[in-house]
Amino acid sequence: MIPMRGLGILVLLCVLDGTLEYSTLTNSVLQEQLNLNLQQFVPEVSVLGVVGGTVDLPCHTAPPKNSRDSIKLVLWFKDDSSRPIYTYDTRGNKDSMVRHWSNTTALEGRAFFRGTDSPANLVLDALQVTDAGLYKCRVDFFKVPTQISRVKLNIIVPPEKPRVFNKENEEVKVTLGPYRIGERVEVKCEVWGGSPSPQLYWWRDHALLDSTYERSGPQKIMNVLVLDGLERSDLHSILTCQASNNNLSAPVSTSVKIDMHFGPLSVRLVKGRET
Repeated sequence: MIPMRGLGILVLLCVLDGTLEYSTLTNSVLQEQLNLNLQQFVPEVSVLGVVGGTVDLPCHTAPPKNSRDSIKLVLWFKDDSSRPIYTYDTRGNKDSMVRHWSNTTALEGRAFFRGTDSPANLVLDALQVTDAGLYKCRVDFFKVPTQISRVKLNIIVPPEKPRVFNKENEEVKVTLGPYRIGERVEVKCEVWGGSPSPQLYWWRDHALLDSTYERSGPQKIMNVLVLDGLERSDLHSILTCQASNNNLSAPVSTSVKIDMHFGPLSVRLVKGRET
């Protein structure tokens, strides 16, 4: 193995068409080629996170089998940057003496590396859209070659809270109506934002009513619910419009209650007791 430190120019012998040719590689070019060759054999892991939530980025820190080695230094990089965003420096010290450093501009104090976990992971809190990208965890040992883990972080943006509108396009926040028996109810639900695009469903007392939503703009999803022939049993029914685009966070929803006006089924006159 050729030591990398202090290496200036390396002369290589190449056999081309039966003749010897000499070529030179600077230290930076050689290092880049070695890094590319090393990373080609490291599987990439995909991780999902939700804006405002927390995510763990795994890093393989165990040395190769049958090797009695320990971690010297862990460096985290993001995308194509050559500057680390987080370092975990042991230099042979016990874990309680490990030195942590993070780039306050990139991480804003929202990251912490748990080197003793299995697997070790970089914890990111209060996730932002800009946190999405390819993260590289480089682990330097004292003896064995460097290991590099790659983690692709995808960020999910939840949709906004749905809004409910009646047939007159007036926003409804609590009560829908009042209606009379036999009337037709037409109520619209809209939701904005979300990445990926959300699903938008209507529920009634925990039973699915309508899952036929449609896109009505670049950032807008709409679902129109129609109920024909209201009955007495529909009084005070709860209609819930629910939007969701992931299974990591709770769906966002808005509920309204059906109000109705109707007369009694029958009238009976009861003669009062004479006094």
